Amino acid sequence: PSEVPSSVHVELIGTSSAPCFAASALSGSSPPNAELLAWRPSGVVLGAGPYNGRVQIVSYQGATFEYLLATPLGPVKAEAAAGASPHAMGEEVAFDLPLKSAVPLDRSA
Repeated sequence: PSEVPSSVHVELIGTSSAPCFAASALSGSSPPNAELLAWRPSGVVLGAGPYNGRVQIVSYQGATFEYLLATPLGPVKAEAAAGASPHAMGEEVAFDLPLKSAVPLDRSA
């Protein structure tokens, strides 16, 4: 399980063809010198985790479902296999932002 940070700010960065989410460095568990950590939608774990969000948009992508979650952290986009149990619009869903799938970013780049 991922450590739960005391505070985290999540923001959408990138382009519509390559979206990812960035979080202010997590307390004590982020890579050294990381100003931001980013997750692609496929790196967000749905159905379990220390965070909760409400499904705002569901989009069927063939092999996957793409979800936009409204969360206290801000909007989070997540992806799940189409074979998994789908989440309905308005449903409250637990999720995780595992550090193993995060990519460190430099805000100045």
